[in-house]
Order: sequence, then structure tokens, then C-alpha cells
Amino acid sequence: MLNFVPLHLTPIDRQPSLLPWVQYWTGQEDLHPLWPEGWYKEGQGHIGMTSPDNSLRLVEQPDTWFLWDLQPSAAEAALEALNESRIKQMHLSHVVLCPRIFTHQWRKRLQKLADLTFELPLGKHPFWPHTEHEPLIIGAILRFSLKSPWQVKQSPCILGLVRELQALWESADGDPGPLLCKFCQLPRLLDGVLCCLVQSLLHTTHWCCIFSLPALR
Repeated sequence: MLNFVPLHLTPIDRQPSLLPWVQYWTGQEDLHPLWPEGWYKEGQGHIGMTSPDNSLRLVEQPDTWFLWDLQPSAAEAALEALNESRIKQMHLSHVVLCPRIFTHQWRKRLQKLADLTFELPLGKHPFWPHTEHEPLIIGAILRFSLKSPWQVKQSPCILGLVRELQALWESADGDPGPLLCKFCQLPRLLDGVLCCLVQSLLHTTHWCCIFSLPALR
């Protein structure tokens, strides 16, 4: 029975074709999963130390994305490290992948962290077939915006996006990639909008109207 519940394998270990799909909608061709050691170094935004003038200085990651490709058995520890990174390095964005196993240990924390969480159903795409037995849970955590309210999670526009994703899963040939591409661009777009307009835009249920923003800059 345990052969069908691989608690020690990550989603990309199980289905390597997942990686190009995530790279596509994040727009990060060099995006690769963090090793467990990287949860406490690269995932925290650290890339090393320098010592100009004989004094040590921590070198931080620039604005970038990290992929947390998690084994269900280690998801709780990984999300604890991700929570620390989120507090310390607000300019970083993250994607979390984990099969829907052991969810009582980690799903609630992911929902608190992520701006967007959704499930990839079985058999809708070749990179997550019926042989995986459980849907794939995906969480996307955007960097903080420069404008209040700083985050887009739980806003009506994101709830509208979730409904659109659910409608795509119900269609035979629905591809969520283009919608997710737009979602990943939200912080950059909101940074260029007047502060007085950001909250009103996030509270619209027609979230794609945000992409008519050039006239508002």
C-alpha cells in the first residue's frame, strides 16, 4: 500500500514535467527546486558572505522566485522555514508544490502564507496524471507590494481568479497558465498605480481589469 503513498518523494521527483510548467507561468526559466539545505540559506534570501574592509557582511538575494518542491513528510518543517523567510525577506516570491497528503500538518499554514492556493486535479494535464491518486496543492506567494494593502491575498480580485481557475479545470482543454502568468505580474503592476486606486482595484471581482492599468500610471 505504501507504494501508492510516496511520502518521501516531491511532486517533481514523481513528475519531472511539472518543472517546465511552473517555470512558464512564473516567467523564471532558471527556477529550480530548493534542496532541504536551501530552505535555511537560499530560501531565506542569503547567497553568501563578503568581507570588505575586514568586516563580514551578509549578501542578500535580489528580487526573485523560489520553488519549494515538498515531500509530504517534510512539508511542515519546510513551511516553517518559508514563514521565517516571508517575515525577513519581503521582496522574494515563492511557489509551493505538495501532494494532498498529510494535509493536517501543513495545509493551514500554507493557506495563511499564500496569496493564492489551488488544487491541480488528477488527469487534467499530462504532468499530473490519475496514477498520482491525489490532487496537487499549489501555493503562490507574491512579494510584498510597495503600496497599501501590501498583499493581494483574500482580496475579491483573487477570489475571482480562483473561480476562473475552477472553471478551467471543469473544461476538457482548459489551461491555467495564462491566468497564472498575469497573477505573477500583479506586484509590478500595482507598484505603478496611485496609492488611492490600489485598494479599489483589488476589491473588484473582475480581477483582469487590473491589466488595463497603463492609463492609470
